[in-house]
Amino acid sequence: LIGTADSLAKAAEMYSLCAEKYPELKIPASIQQASVLIRIGKGDEAESSLKHILNKEESLTPEHRTLILMTLSNKYALEGTTEGLKKALQVGEQSISDSSLSKKWRSLALLHHAAICSRSGEFLTAYRDYSAVLELKPAERDGATDREWAIFHQAAIGAVASLLELEQYKDAADLADAVAKAAAMARAGDVVS
Repeated sequence: LIGTADSLAKAAEMYSLCAEKYPELKIPASIQQASVLIRIGKGDEAESSLKHILNKEESLTPEHRTLILMTLSNKYALEGTTEGLKKALQVGEQSISDSSLSKKWRSLALLHHAAICSRSGEFLTAYRDYSAVLELKPAERDGATDREWAIFHQAAIGAVASLLELEQYKDAADLADAVAKAAAMARAGDVVS
């Protein structure tokens, strides 16, 4: 059965085996293993593994570093404590600070940080992160992937929700309207500025 404790433990073993057997997959498999370990309640083991990779792995790409930081941030947020959320925010801020990230990875890091901010009640910061993703929006339908549009729409929903939490109702309605128009124009093939 998928998602059971036994199947997740087996997945963690498989990622470990993959990391050992295939050097080119060592880092991504170790990150995935840590994600699974977090899900089965072995967050401390996952944290130790991820920190080891951050501190010792010389071939770490900016994308791998960002994914590790986002995974660590999740671990801290899932602790369910005020201290855990503070640590999650601090680590999340590190993930969005890398200027060498591609548009896709910058968007993913910002979305992740915004979600942690929302969970922490930091709605203004969340709104700023979501808005930064919206500024990276796909320019035209033919040049954008479905994943890019999914990221764009997730950011739009988050930005509107943040404005609603901030009781900025008119701004939320205006943003929702503008995003809907931009998406419709882009799907029609018009360039959106």
